[in-house]
Amino acid sequence: VEVDFLDPNDCFSSVLRYMYTGSVTITNHNSIPLLALADKLDMSDLKTQASKYIAGNIRRENCIDMLKRAFEFDAKEVIIKCAHVIARNFCYLHADFSFLPPEVYLKILQNEDLAVKNEVDLLIGLEDYVTKRKQTQQIPAHL
Repeated sequence: VEVDFLDPNDCFSSVLRYMYTGSVTITNHNSIPLLALADKLDMSDLKTQASKYIAGNIRRENCIDMLKRAFEFDAKEVIIKCAHVIARNFCYLHADFSFLPPEVYLKILQNEDLAVKNEVDLLIGLEDYVTKRKQTQQIPAHL
C-alpha cells in the first residue's frame, strides 16, 4: 500500500499507535498535523480529540502561529477558531496579517466580537493589510 501525503511532523506513527491502542498524545506541536491526517484518513474520533485539544489551547499568544500552521495543513476548523480569537483580541495583536487570504481577513473584520480601540486604528490596520497584499499579490475588488 502506497501512502501519498506529507508527514513533516511524523504523526503517522501516532495515528498507528492510536489505531492499535486507542490512545494518543496530543501536543501543540502535533495537534494541527494530527487533525489534518485524521481528516484525510476519515478517523472521526481522532479528529474530534485533536479538535478539542486545539480549541482548548488557542490563546492570544499563539493564535497567529496556530493560524499559520492551520493554513499549512488546510485545517479549516482551526482556521475558523483562530480567526475568532484574533477578532476578539484584534486590538492587542500587532501582527502582519498580510499572509491571510482576503476572505479570512474580511471574516475577522466582520466578526461581531471584533475588538478595536477605535476606528482609526482599524482603518490603519486595513490600509497596511491592503498595501502589503498589493505588493505581493492581487487584491479582490471588494477590498
